[in-house]
Amino acid sequence: MHGLAVPADPLVHVAVAPTASRVRARQPWLRIHQYELRSDERACIDGVPTTSIDRTLIDLICCLPRFDAVALLDSALQPGPAEHAALLHRLSPALRRRRGALAARRCLTECDGRAESPLETRVRLRCVDGGTPPEALQYPVTNAQGDVLGYADLAWPSRRLAVEADGRGPHANPEALFVDRRRQNDFHRAGWRVFRFTWDDCAHPAYIPNMLHALLRNPRHAA
Repeated sequence: MHGLAVPADPLVHVAVAPTASRVRARQPWLRIHQYELRSDERACIDGVPTTSIDRTLIDLICCLPRFDAVALLDSALQPGPAEHAALLHRLSPALRRRRGALAARRCLTECDGRAESPLETRVRLRCVDGGTPPEALQYPVTNAQGDVLGYADLAWPSRRLAVEADGRGPHANPEALFVDRRRQNDFHRAGWRVFRFTWDDCAHPAYIPNMLHALLRNPRHAA
């Protein structure tokens, strides 16, 4: 409802006041939580009472796995309800005495609004964990005349290496495939190597770092 990149959850989570009589969910898809919400933690979207975007982020990053939590924060930073520093300033104090706060604070330091999809977040985190952090995100690749040929999802400009995150949706239709191929050819003509990673590649922790270690050790290796 807030337009955030959240993983699929079959449950609907509902908050009721702790002073209310204990409520039991009568449906298997309903999860009831009893806690007090301040007025600034409440919102209303299309007539539906909801938690505010900040309270939603706090509740989720305290319980989601790291990759999902960072992807969620990345999506909150674009097109930008808040800048990174402002988000840290607002959310960090609210994590006090929350279960999962330690892991959540780490996620706050790792988020980056330049990621355009949860897959880009995952590829970036695999690179960081494997000791091959990208030098730049959404890097403008140019030709000899200075024309921008496109933006690399992750880039190592010192090695003229670009990595693209190929999601199932945006890159699956024929028109997108033609655009991707044309852009990759343009990058190659400009002297860049381009490598593409998918969701399946992210499922194996060592695959992306091992590939990049080999590429970065051999800067003259042709794709």
